[in-house]
Amino acid sequence: MKNGLLTLLLGVVAAGTTYAQQTAKSTMLQQKKAYENMPVAHRFDDGLTLNAKDIAKKQAAHEDKKQFLILFIQGLDELKDKEKEKLISDVKHNPFSNRLKKFTSSYKSQLTKPETLNWVGLNK
Repeated sequence: MKNGLLTLLLGVVAAGTTYAQQTAKSTMLQQKKAYENMPVAHRFDDGLTLNAKDIAKKQAAHEDKKQFLILFIQGLDELKDKEKEKLISDVKHNPFSNRLKKFTSSYKSQLTKPETLNWVGLNK
């Protein structure tokens, strides 16, 4: 009787262990599939990529800066109309042009002043 009970007990323990291993293995396979399907940047840190809200905020801020620069250029009296048109075109279509870089470097002190925001009409 003791041998039969001991054999039954070992059989139950072995069956439970095997079932636990199978469950852990299937869970591990599911996690591995999910891991392989996610973007590489998310595997390490979720903060590396931007979500849609953050992208929209950055785009809005970029558009605000462009609008500020256009209004600043339009408000300058010492520039000729053709120069203003070229600079505004550069702001809209070619933000890395040499002409625009020279302009922003020469007016850098005025562009960074908070009074300029009020002068242009952007009170942010």
